[in-house]
Order: sequence, then C-alpha cells, then structure tokens
Amino acid sequence: MARLPSPTKLDSTLAKKRPRSVSRVLTKIGTDSTGDPAVWIWIILKDASLPRAWSFESREKLRQWAKQTVRSAGIEDLTYVSFRTESEQQELERSPA
Repeated sequence: MARLPSPTKLDSTLAKKRPRSVSRVLTKIGTDSTGDPAVWIWIILKDASLPRAWSFESREKLRQWAKQTVRSAGIEDLTYVSFRTESEQQELERSPA
C-alpha cells in the first residue's frame, strides 16, 4: 500500500470533486483493527437531496466516487465509506463527546 496522504490533502481533493448532493466530506486516516493503514470517509448528504440521494444506487455511486478519489491520491485499499445527513451531522456536532 502506498503511503497515506495527509488528511488536509485528502480533504481538499474530495472537496474539489464533491457531487452536488454532498454537503461535505469528513475523513480520518489511521490504523484499522487489523493494524493496517486505512481511510474512513463520512459523506454528508444535503438534507434537500433526500430521499433520492439516500437510495442504494445513489449511495453506491457516491461510494465508488469516494474510493476512486482516494485511489487517485495513491491509496489502493482499506477505504471505509459511511453516510450521514446534514441533520445527523449537526446533531453529532452539538452533542457533548
């Protein structure tokens, strides 16, 4: 596996190519439970794009977009992609840790 990019570079790359239904993309770079380097991506969907953007087909296209973008940054495997709505993300950010 190639060296992992900095989170800032990865965030910037994902933000530039972000589809219209996506409000923002959050990333975390680290080591997964097996000890391998990994990238976690949370795609935050615009509330206004729901329910269409929440369909399996739409989420699969977004998942492939994210993985392809990560691959173009030199990471071939171990990319975990999850989805949240803007409302869910706002609630998480308001909640104490």
